[in-house]
Amino acid sequence: MSLRAALRQFTKRPVSSNFPRLSCAYPISARMASTLPKLPLFEAITRHDPKSTAVVHCPSGRSFTYGELLHDVADATEQLKEKAKGNSLPGERIAFLVENGYDYVVTLLSIFANHSIAVPLCTTFPNHELRYIIDQSEALMLLSSEKFKEKSLDVTKEGLEHQPIVAVEKITEGKKSSENITLEDVKSDQSGMMLYTSGTTSRPKGVLLPSSVLTAQCQSLIKAWNYSPSDRLLHCLPLHHIHGTVNALLTPLFAGSTIEFLFPFNAQAVWERFAAPFLKSDANQVEKITFFTVVPTIYQRLLQTHNELSEELKAAVAQATSQKNLRLNISGSAALPTPTKKAWSEITSGNVLLERYGMTEVGMALSCGLDFADRVDGSVGWPLPTVEARLVDTETNQVIKEGEELDKDGKERQGEIQLRGPTIFKEYWRNPEATKAEHVEGEDGSGRWFKTGDVAVRRQVEGAGKGSQEWARGWPYFILGRKSADIIKTGGEKVSALEIEREMLSLPEIDECAVVPLPSEKWGQKVAAVVILSEQGKTAGKGGKQYGPMDLRRALKERIANYKIPQEMKVVDDIPRNAMGKINKKELDHDPTDEARAPEGEADERAPDDDSDLDEVLGPPPGQNLEEREWTRRESPEDRRSQRVLSNENSPNHPSGKAKSSHLLTRLYTISYLILFSIFGTLARLGVQWITNYPNAPVIVSELWANVGGCVVMGFLQEDRAIFEPRRGAHLLHALQDPENHVDGKEKHALPQKEDLKRKKIIPLYIGLSVGFCGSFTSFSSFLRDAFLALSNDLSGKNVGHLPRNAGWSVSAVLAVLIIEIGLSLSAFSFGTHIAIATTPLLARLPKIHSHRVLDPLAVFLGFGCWLGAIVLAIWPPHNQWRGEVVFALVFAPLGCVLRFFLSLKLNSKIAKFPVGTFAANVFGTVVLGMCFDSQHAGAGVAGIAGCQLVRGLLS
Repeated sequence: MSLRAALRQFTKRPVSSNFPRLSCAYPISARMASTLPKLPLFEAITRHDPKSTAVVHCPSGRSFTYGELLHDVADATEQLKEKAKGNSLPGERIAFLVENGYDYVVTLLSIFANHSIAVPLCTTFPNHELRYIIDQSEALMLLSSEKFKEKSLDVTKEGLEHQPIVAVEKITEGKKSSENITLEDVKSDQSGMMLYTSGTTSRPKGVLLPSSVLTAQCQSLIKAWNYSPSDRLLHCLPLHHIHGTVNALLTPLFAGSTIEFLFPFNAQAVWERFAAPFLKSDANQVEKITFFTVVPTIYQRLLQTHNELSEELKAAVAQATSQKNLRLNISGSAALPTPTKKAWSEITSGNVLLERYGMTEVGMALSCGLDFADRVDGSVGWPLPTVEARLVDTETNQVIKEGEELDKDGKERQGEIQLRGPTIFKEYWRNPEATKAEHVEGEDGSGRWFKTGDVAVRRQVEGAGKGSQEWARGWPYFILGRKSADIIKTGGEKVSALEIEREMLSLPEIDECAVVPLPSEKWGQKVAAVVILSEQGKTAGKGGKQYGPMDLRRALKERIANYKIPQEMKVVDDIPRNAMGKINKKELDHDPTDEARAPEGEADERAPDDDSDLDEVLGPPPGQNLEEREWTRRESPEDRRSQRVLSNENSPNHPSGKAKSSHLLTRLYTISYLILFSIFGTLARLGVQWITNYPNAPVIVSELWANVGGCVVMGFLQEDRAIFEPRRGAHLLHALQDPENHVDGKEKHALPQKEDLKRKKIIPLYIGLSVGFCGSFTSFSSFLRDAFLALSNDLSGKNVGHLPRNAGWSVSAVLAVLIIEIGLSLSAFSFGTHIAIATTPLLARLPKIHSHRVLDPLAVFLGFGCWLGAIVLAIWPPHNQWRGEVVFALVFAPLGCVLRFFLSLKLNSKIAKFPVGTFAANVFGTVVLGMCFDSQHAGAGVAGIAGCQLVRGLLS
């Protein structure tokens, strides 16, 4: 079978399947080629001076000109075709593992030249992640440098049938040739690049960036940042992200700039490279660096090591990094702390860092301007040339037009950033559902908008937006954070985690921090912070102790509103970051049921804990509700230190035993509540049936009153705002802080019912009551059975055994069942909600139930204990009649309840507006009930008394 045929066959199978691949060597001694396709990138390179330097490898000192680059790319392009053994390369994915340097550049461009899609791999990814990308991208080949050949072999030998390794030998000298490279016209170009998302909320997705998109991104940056042949860019970034590949590699190549690779990052080496042209010993040998674009973490590491430099080196660095020499210094891929920006400006004679905003799917979208007045602190600037951007209000889903940035009360309107234009990606590879979900059609018919998931505001800044660049006009954008991770909803207010982090990082006691939401039964969510203290912070607390949560509150109370101040603070040695230095908040895992404790000797510093009644502590603002919580995290500090971008290692994605333990404990509590309350609910249902199902009863539907009772409880639980209230006393606290936010003592911004219900659904006790008790008390399947029996004239009537079949009676009977069951159940549910509203003042005065301290462990004991007791009674019943009437029902009730819960958990999210999991559970339950009902009435179908009792128990 040919490779093409095998690949066609493979694409019809799941992505995880195996397929035949190539196995060959890739020597550099193949024949010379002299043609390249007429792609925009190659057209730009041919216009550059062939003698000008294109790439420099700092550690080895090797340098390569644009002329050498073109010939080496043409040579490698032809060799790649030969090694394909007749298989067509256009449009195929070619993955590669090559270290940063000239070899990487040649490999990448040779893939483009074959009209293929380049899939750069992170050299530090563990094998299973590399294997996933190779499989998901359906890569035809895996190119590898000699350095990573063994790693490539390890990746392919497990789970892949063949080894598609093409070894790329080291290029020590550029291809010397007098031949000119000619460009051939291209009929259809299928080249491009596929980068993978970080996978913070799901498996990483392949982002397809066609050649046209890459060209548009590069041209936009050239226009905005004025790349030129005189620029010399110092490259310290990984090359599997948009920042390292587009901003720092492809765009300089388009512009004819020189790229110097210095990777992995080393602070001392970077300082020495900056200083080299201005040291007497090296002044005549090294060109100055004019362009530097990295992540905030790298700037922080440079600042931390600056004081360790010799005086001579410091003086040279100050000269090298001044605006006169370092034309542009850019920070991106993560929020830039204000202290970092100020400190960098101080040591560089006022050279202000430029901030920008981008992501894998869009390249760079927003940027501050080149003029210092347009490098606004905390802002990412304006839409770049050719990029269209808009804000869509997160509350109303309406576009926030220019001039509508404030609402009628003068409050900033927050909106999701949506983008469109030629720089936007084409699709998520083999994932049309995700592609469709992340786009929305434009109302003007000019194309669809990409939904970034990032929330921002536009603010007027005095003096900004009036500089020399036409595209940087109007009010600049300020990022508030990701909708999913950085927007914290506490007490009806939306808080930006990035805003709080910026203020915290301005404190000298804090080196690094991450602000995250924690569940709160009172507030919905509460603000919490993970911090790394500076040396000063280790003794800056009260009485010379370690800087604590109350110290933080005192420091922040004059800077931000009280409700924004972190209510919990955890001091750690390390904060997890991804390969680009961005804080990985998904690894700051925590167990919300853990009991928080203050450090010994600091009891006087603590405000009442999270479960105290806030009505008793109205004096302090909400920020004073501070604790130090022992959070679980996915990695130990020692594990993560070795995985940062600075050491060129990635963070593993496997949770530690402690985090797994916390998740298992929470699940254990939930299942225990389900077991316990399913037994109580079943007993309640059987009891109601026994009371109401007497001979000649006026209503002949067996489960009617049980369903009515269950709906009353369900309505109460859904409406209740006292037992599971997240904000007890919140209306008074907010009135003290903001009297204008209240009318007649009532808070205008109450927590919406939908959000309140969503919050309650993650509380184990609530799950036990609503799913366990109510689900077992009521019976949808019995309702359907009664409707069927009515339709078939098989329901018992008053003073009669079984009525003879009659079509008219069938219709009237089934209508009676439907109307009575549904009507009374809905009325009961409404009645339950009114009870909850009426009893709220009374229940609010009751002592707070410490469910996570007392009830959770008790539920484990009682739930499994009661279930075990039911099993024992089923084996040795005090009376044989107990089995069929009660005991077997109690044995099977927990199994059905837990199955129903997990079906709902797994399937309800599949369709946004329809609970497919709950529906599936009800359908399955109805099938089981029907089978048991038929068996029960089948005469000899079930042998023996025990068999009949077992069937009756299953039916119940």
